[in-house]
Amino acid sequence: IRLLTPQELKTQIQTQISNHLHQIQSLKQELDAIPASVVIPHSSAETKLQDQTQQSYSLPCPPLHTLVDAAGVKQSYQQLLTQMSQQKQKAGTLNTAIDNFIKTTHSYWSGLFHCYEIEDFP
Repeated sequence: IRLLTPQELKTQIQTQISNHLHQIQSLKQELDAIPASVVIPHSSAETKLQDQTQQSYSLPCPPLHTLVDAAGVKQSYQQLLTQMSQQKQKAGTLNTAIDNFIKTTHSYWSGLFHCYEIEDFP
């Protein structure tokens, strides 16, 4: 086992940080590309909690269930599956994998989006 010099260790750490920052940027771009429906909270308790959260962090930070609409997620996912099905011939030998993915997804469809329908689910 060879110990790293301080400079080698610093270089490795900087490389890892750079890689993680690149991954974070990629994830942010992917998240920005996801369509989301914003639902305005109706209860005064939710509004009060949202106000407290915003005051604590100085950033808008609404609860997740107010940002994600289960029906919208289902619709977007169904559109993705439809596109995959329509364009599977472009995947060449992977088209059977797409068929399997779509078949498996449809078999789990009834419970696939349950977490989006539960209020205050993390």
